[in-house]
Amino acid sequence: MAKLTAEGFSFHTIELKKKITYSKLRDLKALEYKNCKENYRFYYDEVHRIYISERYKNAGVRLYFHENGEGPSPHIRLIINPRILIGDFSYVGIFEKTDENWMKLFLNLNKILKELDSEYSIESFTVSRIDLCVNLKANLRDINTTMRLIRKCRIPEVYERVYFSSEEDNAKEMNKNSFHVRRDYDEVSIYNKGYQMQQEGLSEYGDVDILRFEVQLKRKAIVRFLNQYYGSHYISNSEILNFFAERSRDIMGYRLKDFFTKGYHLQYSEAQRIVNANTIFTSKTRQRMKQLIYYTSQCKNLNIAIKHLEDEFSLNKKQIEQLLKDFERINLSPITLKNNSFDLNQPSVLDMLGLSFNRGNEFD
Repeated sequence: MAKLTAEGFSFHTIELKKKITYSKLRDLKALEYKNCKENYRFYYDEVHRIYISERYKNAGVRLYFHENGEGPSPHIRLIINPRILIGDFSYVGIFEKTDENWMKLFLNLNKILKELDSEYSIESFTVSRIDLCVNLKANLRDINTTMRLIRKCRIPEVYERVYFSSEEDNAKEMNKNSFHVRRDYDEVSIYNKGYQMQQEGLSEYGDVDILRFEVQLKRKAIVRFLNQYYGSHYISNSEILNFFAERSRDIMGYRLKDFFTKGYHLQYSEAQRIVNANTIFTSKTRQRMKQLIYYTSQCKNLNIAIKHLEDEFSLNKKQIEQLLKDFERINLSPITLKNNSFDLNQPSVLDMLGLSFNRGNEFD
């Protein structure tokens, strides 16, 4: 049975940015080049027009020097893996917020920032990105079944589905083992962690049966959540990170509930039988529900199935939303399992993650 790993919900990546002058950038680059010397790689990326230092790579920090950043000012940027920064080198795990880990995180990060410039601390920067994360432990069969259900979900119109290009090796299998959507200020990624590690040649970790869920929040999304909760985003970076660490479950749930239906996934014939037997609905509603189950079983995802249903019955968006609520009312998903599925039923993704709260929470 699938269950969350011990770390629960947290974040696994933090990005910090600081705008600086051209002269300051020149001085920092010169100092970094001197500090790297022959021990660490320091190079220019011509494609992205940035200088990259790998001096702190083993500490989980990547350092970038941008000559032309957002607007006229150049800036420096740090991408931080907090788990590695505190000395936990497990490739699979995520940062666990304990008092000890929290103290190590700020102590080690501020030490690195002081080495860049004696006046720098974490409060000298802007938190420009936070990646929230949770790991779901399951056997490979359940991961494959769940990935299929995830790929068939309803994607909100504001998001763009992102696929691996057909030019890439194993693109078909990579798309089968992952789900990625994005818009300008946040992204959602769900993928088979074991398959990813296999592709990267990390065989030393053995078989890893983990389904990873990630929600990446860029600065605009970070500000929105802070304004909704605090009424302001002008708070310290330590408070910002604490907020997203403590509320990562609620925030991930707030994002994911727009993609996934509540209710159990059943095999096709059983789902049709359940709807047909529910006389709490009118015959017209039951007909539409059964037809949505049919279209969903035939279509790539729930979006396309809903479009077919709208066309067939001339339904508007309000009627579609009511129909989906009718499915929730009987704890059933219109997305069905394969007829040859080993399991007769499977809980929703929201249930598996412990996120089955009612629609609408403090962030709505």
